[in-house]
Parts: sequence; C-alpha cells; structure tokens
Amino acid sequence: MGNQRQNISKVSFQAKAMYLSLKSFRRFSKKIFTKILFNPARGTNEISAKKLNAEISIKEFDIKGFSAITVFNDASTEKHILFFHGGGYTVEALKGHRTLVEKLVQQYHFKVTSLDYPLAPENTAEKTIDVAEKAYSFLCSEYRNDSIYLLGDSAGGGLALALLQILRDKQEEKMPQKTVLLSPWLDITLSHPEIADFEHKELILDVDALRKCGLQYAGSLEPKDPGVSPIYGNHSGLGAIHIWVSDHEILCPDCVLLHKKLIAAEGSSSTLTVKHKLVHDWIVMPLPERDVTIMEVAEFFTQTSTTQRDSSVLI
Repeated sequence: MGNQRQNISKVSFQAKAMYLSLKSFRRFSKKIFTKILFNPARGTNEISAKKLNAEISIKEFDIKGFSAITVFNDASTEKHILFFHGGGYTVEALKGHRTLVEKLVQQYHFKVTSLDYPLAPENTAEKTIDVAEKAYSFLCSEYRNDSIYLLGDSAGGGLALALLQILRDKQEEKMPQKTVLLSPWLDITLSHPEIADFEHKELILDVDALRKCGLQYAGSLEPKDPGVSPIYGNHSGLGAIHIWVSDHEILCPDCVLLHKKLIAAEGSSSTLTVKHKLVHDWIVMPLPERDVTIMEVAEFFTQTSTTQRDSSVLI
C-alpha cells in the first residue's frame, strides 16, 4: 500500500462511552438499525430551510421532482461540495448530516448542495443515479466559476463513487477534481472474504440487512454492477479521492481494496485514513472525532496540491 504511517491517537471519552454502550447492547442496536432501514421515516426534512441555522443562506431547486438545497454564507468561496447523505439507500438525511453541512459552510466557508435523492423501496438505483447526474450538471451550469467536489457518507459514498465513474465514462468536460468518501458502502453484496473478520467488531451494521437493502436498491441492475457496487468499476481517471473508515467497520476491507485499486489506476490518487475503534459513520455523531474528521475533510478540499498518490494513515 506504499508508504504507511501509523499514529494511533487516543479515543475520546465520548467515543469510548458510545462504543461500550453499543457493545453491551450489540444485538439490540443492530435490530434497531435494521428496523430503521426497512421502515424508514419520510418527510423528516432535516436539511431544509426550516431546520438549518438561520444565519446561513440557502437556494432551493428541483431535479426531476426531487429537491436539493444549496447552503452558503457571505464568506463562502468558489469551492462547492455536492453532498450525498448515507442511510442504506432507504433512510432520509439525519440531524447529523445537517450538522455536517452547517459546519462545512460556517466554519470552513464552502458552498454545500445537499440532494434529497430518490430512495428505495419507492425507487431504484437507475433513477437515483439519473437524478444525481442531473444535479451535478445543474450545479456546473448554475455555478460556472465554482469547483464542484463530491462528498458522501455510507451509502452516499457509494453513490458518489458510482456517479464519479459515470461522469468519467461520459467524458464530462468539468469532472470533480476531488472526492471524499466517509465510511463508504462500496459493494452491496458485501462479498469481500475479510468482512467476516470484522463482524464481531461491528456494532451497528448488519450484513444480511444491508444485502437485502442493496438488492432492493439495485432493482434491475446486477448486484455487482458498478452503478450500485462501484468497487467493481473502472477506477482510472477519477482524480483525487480521500477515504475515511474505522478499523471496527465491516466496510473497512472494501475501503482498503478500493484504496489499492485507485493507487494502481492511471489518473487517480488515493489517501486512506483508518480511524481506530470508532463506530460506523461517526461523522454524523456528536463526538470530538466528528469535528476532527470534518476539519480533515475541509483541509483535503482546500489544499492546492493533491496528497501523496499512495498515502495511507492509521489514526
């Protein structure tokens, strides 16, 4: 994996408490997660004008009947993030996603567009990808001077990578130069043989439940189609990608595999940051590690030069 620096920092008290609590009730927490996936709430509108900080400016627009909202303030630069929230392709954006958007705007002065993309079971991947692609094209047209980056957590990370490959295949003139994937779900089949070694450490995600959700989302697409499992796609020409994952997630093996594929691909570069003993998608949880990761994401997007082609960091 090239040069690898290992620097295991102390886990915060809050993260330890959350970890121990979830570990004590692992079966219960996984049942709750599964119930949420298959009985998702609708109309929560967590990223909306009503719930966003009043000091933030917004513009709302429609993409084929699905809403999107661009969030910015007076200090926002021409660095513009298109954000895809996680939730197993069935769950709407959560309060933690709103916090992520607000911090990127208020503390780091990005513009952020959050897309309320089509969700399963009402929709399938072909429609979701089409809406995501049109949202990207709209931003390129509406904000011609902006640099558009992609950001996605969990399932949103899978969607971001799938979209990136499609934009590359269609030879879009304005490709995203940088992409951030946070605890990304890269393979709906979860067939990596090393996943079994992580199941005893995973405190939230249930493999069988995710596979069912993945097939539901795939619709007519094959489970290993890059549109739903972008780990199987062509990884050349994708620009700079930074992946964050925890060493206690079942998604970790696929993140390591993607990192290896990217550093071997022409026209792509990858940085992999593996956090120690954090729960899946900590980026949406009220933890000090969330704020550190948001700072790291902002630094990646703002730095003028790309990171080392084969860098990998365990933190």
